[in-house]
Amino acid sequence: MKVEIAHQLLRQHSEQVIAQLVDSLSAQQIAAIRALKPDEQFTAISAYRQALSPEQIKRVVDLEAAWFQYQQGVFTLCADCEEPIEDELLMANPTAQRCAHCHAHYLQQRSPALPLCEL
Repeated sequence: MKVEIAHQLLRQHSEQVIAQLVDSLSAQQIAAIRALKPDEQFTAISAYRQALSPEQIKRVVDLEAAWFQYQQGVFTLCADCEEPIEDELLMANPTAQRCAHCHAHYLQQRSPALPLCEL
């Protein structure tokens, strides 16, 4: 996927997340955030964490990371293997950090092993 297309998806996703935050933040806070450049908006939102749910905070953190990667020129590259992230993953989630292979490995590594039970 071309970075320009992924960038557009990221901008759209950012707008969707900001629209979902309207209920959690005041109109004045939302107006101040919208006045910023897209890559600065999620850093500003972080200042209002106390008003956000854990799910909203995760979305903000994911978007902040994606915008940082865009600024660094590594957006759409896997954070682990540095290979391009599959188009399908980016279409489904523009903030994806890992390719399918590395994401599966990441999930396996962070999942606690189930204790073996005696029968």
